[in-house]
Amino acid sequence: MAVRQVLLWIESSRAYGRDCLLGIGAFARNRGDWRLIHIERSLDERIVRIPAGQQIDGIISRLDSPRDAATASRFRCPIVDLRGVYPPENGVVIDTDSPAVARMAADHLLERGFRHFGYCGFRGVDFSDDREAVFCEYLQKRGCSVSVFEPGKRKRRLQGTAEVEAQGEFELDDLARWLLDVPKPIGVFACNDVRGRQVVEACRRVNLGVPDRVAVLGVDNDRVVCDLTHPTLSSIEPDARRVGFEGAAALDVLMNGGRVPKKRVLIPPRRVVTRLSTDILAVDCPIVGEALRFIHENAAKGLSVSQVAKAVDVSRSTLDRRFHEVLGRSAKSEIDRVRVRRARELLLETEFNLDTIARLVGYHSAAQFVNAFRRLTGMTPGAVRRWQSTGSKEDDRLDEA
Repeated sequence: MAVRQVLLWIESSRAYGRDCLLGIGAFARNRGDWRLIHIERSLDERIVRIPAGQQIDGIISRLDSPRDAATASRFRCPIVDLRGVYPPENGVVIDTDSPAVARMAADHLLERGFRHFGYCGFRGVDFSDDREAVFCEYLQKRGCSVSVFEPGKRKRRLQGTAEVEAQGEFELDDLARWLLDVPKPIGVFACNDVRGRQVVEACRRVNLGVPDRVAVLGVDNDRVVCDLTHPTLSSIEPDARRVGFEGAAALDVLMNGGRVPKKRVLIPPRRVVTRLSTDILAVDCPIVGEALRFIHENAAKGLSVSQVAKAVDVSRSTLDRRFHEVLGRSAKSEIDRVRVRRARELLLETEFNLDTIARLVGYHSAAQFVNAFRRLTGMTPGAVRRWQSTGSKEDDRLDEA
C-alpha cells in the first residue's frame, strides 16, 4: 500500500485550528496509508521551507494571505482549504457557515429579550464582513435596528487576520465611545472571541456593566480567550472538528483521482456556550437591572439578598416583589442560578473537589452547594463531571438543564 504524504498547513496557536487538526487526526486514524506532516505555526506565520524532493501528495491548509496561497499552489497537488478566503484552484474549501453563525447569534440575543443590537467586527476580514451583513439583515427583517462599530481609518493596509486582531487592541477608546453612544441595554455580537474580549474590556474602561447594560457574544468558543475575559465570554461553538474531518475526507477523494461534488462546503455551528457575558435577560426596570449587575459581580462572595437590597437602596420586600414581577423568580433564586452556572464551569474545566468549588462560588459547605445544584439542574455535580467527555448529546442536555 502506497503511503500518502499529507502536509497540514494549519495553525495550532488557537482553538479553531487545533480542533480542525483533531478532526483530521480522527479521519487519518482510520486510514493505513496516510503520513501526516504537521509543522507548528501561528495563523500568519510563514511556513518553513520544504526540502527539495520531499513528496507531498496532498495539503490541508488554512490560507490567510496571498503569499500562503501562492506557496501552496507550487506543490501542484490536491489542496483542501479550511479557511476559505483563498480557494485553491486544484481543490475545495470546507469552512464554517458564517451566515448560520450570524443567525444563531441573533436568535440567542433575541431570546434574552434585547431590543437594541450591535455588531463589532474587523472591517475587511472576510468572515467578519459576512457575519455583519447577515446579522444586520436578519434582525432588520424582524423590525430591529443594529448599530455597527466603525473603527477609524488606518494609516496602512493590514495583512492577515492576526495583524488586524492585534490592531484591535489599540481601538479600545474608539470602541468605548461607541458603546457609550448606543442605546442600552444592548446585545453586541462580536465577529470572534478576540473581538468579544476587546468589547468587554472597552466596557470595563467606561464602567458599562456586562451583561446588564451590554451583553457580549463571541465566536469560536476558545476557552483560553473566553476565560481570560471578565466576566467570562459567551461564545458560538463552531463544529471545527467536523470541518477537519470533512476536509480530510475530501482530500482522500481528490488524492485518489475522484471528484468532490461541491467546490465549497459550509459546516453549521454546533451551539451557543452561554457564560456570564450574556447570562441575563434584558429588563426595563432600573432596580432589577442594577440588582442583576450587582449579583453577577458578587454572587461568589457569599452574597445575601439583604446585601443586594442595600446596594440598590430598596427594602428586601420591594426587591423580591420587583424580581417576581419582571423575572418571575426571587432575588435568592437569581443568586443561586449565577453561582450554579459558575460551579458548572469549574466542574467541567477543573479537577477541584466539591468543598473547593463550594467555597469559590459562595456556599458555606459542599452539602449546601450540592443541594442547590440539584435543585436548579436536576442533576448532581458528580453526574455533570461524569458527562464531561461523553459527547455532544450530553452537552446539549446539560445546557437545557
